[in-house]
Amino acid sequence: MNLSDTSSDKNKNFLFLILTGIILLICLISFRLLKASSDEKLEIECLFSRNTPMGFGVLPYLSEKDLQEQLGCIADFLSKNLERPVKINIAADYSTLGNLLDLDKVQIAWFSNSSYEHYRRGDSWEVLCRPMRDGKVYHQGVILCRENSDIKSVNDLKGKKFAYVDRNSGTGFVYANRFFRNNGIEPIKFFGEIAFSGNHSYSFDGLLNKEYDGIAVFNNNYFNESGEIASGTSFSGLRLLGMTPKILNDPLIVRKNLKPDLKEKLRNLMINMMKFPKGPETLAKLIKSRNYDRFASEEEVQKVFSGEE
Repeated sequence: MNLSDTSSDKNKNFLFLILTGIILLICLISFRLLKASSDEKLEIECLFSRNTPMGFGVLPYLSEKDLQEQLGCIADFLSKNLERPVKINIAADYSTLGNLLDLDKVQIAWFSNSSYEHYRRGDSWEVLCRPMRDGKVYHQGVILCRENSDIKSVNDLKGKKFAYVDRNSGTGFVYANRFFRNNGIEPIKFFGEIAFSGNHSYSFDGLLNKEYDGIAVFNNNYFNESGEIASGTSFSGLRLLGMTPKILNDPLIVRKNLKPDLKEKLRNLMINMMKFPKGPETLAKLIKSRNYDRFASEEEVQKVFSGEE
């Protein structure tokens, strides 16, 4: 036997001892862990800093700038009273917004009423509250054309290019189509071309720029229920062709399993906004930009709406 063989055997024995020691150590640790799990219940709780941002999910039904201007005040109000940052998260579409809510990437999500009915996951979502607009729990959509066009009634839209907002928009698609069908119109066969603008602002711009002959959009207090231009409104240049049926105002949604005390605090802040710091100024901004008088509980909304129908 030469020296190299002896050295090799010693190295092998040394490695064997090291490996044996590691295995014994692993076995010992595993045994201690198993014993601990059988002797006592270990509870693990994920703790988050109260400075962890809360997500407020919305849809791009207006431009990003307009959304920040109109809804940023709500995020600021909640940030002040929750003592944690609240950030607006603009989702690409309602399906994405629902996924963000389910994955806890946003804790509050503002859906349209029709998209909430379509996308809610069984009984896992809950309506936190809804806004009251001009004292009403409902709103309506409008069918519009340019005032200087040759279109005088909804029937004159036949063969024309018509723009919806989004397939999950209540005023910009779902209830607009109910209006058409109530008037004996099957949109796919009736219009010459159909487009989806992506948000209400784009629909208005497209109509005024003659990209579309008619549009279905939200009636942002432009017309009263008699179809006349609302008092105090400088709205002009477009002609009203019809109004959709009444639609419940858009709900603010949370997950049902959201921490109960946080859920109730959010609900209380929204429904009793005037009583909290920054509440009066926030509501003043919402009245000016969106005609929101206040936010109401779902129980109140459903009770009032049942009396309106």
